[in-house]
Amino acid sequence: MNSLEMFHSIRAITLMTKLALFEKKYHEVFVLMTERTDRIERWAQREDSGDSNLICQLVLETKELEQEIERQTSEIAQTLKSYAEMIPARRAYAQAQAQASLVAL
Repeated sequence: MNSLEMFHSIRAITLMTKLALFEKKYHEVFVLMTERTDRIERWAQREDSGDSNLICQLVLETKELEQEIERQTSEIAQTLKSYAEMIPARRAYAQAQAQASLVAL
């Protein structure tokens, strides 16, 4: 395995690790959002749901969690995009090196 292949292997492992961490974090945030939504629904269904401040607070917290999911989704999409853009350039560089080595022989 040459150094370029090793680089791509390490980069792929790094990317897979980031994806796994992202999935774990996404799941945690999803669970929190589900809990918040359930709490909002329970409060809304209560006959004496006059505590509108708590309901508003829960709605705001849920919206903050939704924004966090969007931010993390954007980050991972950017990481994937940048990696996808790197692969053709690395391959072209490796091919140029291989051709230069053959010419030198």
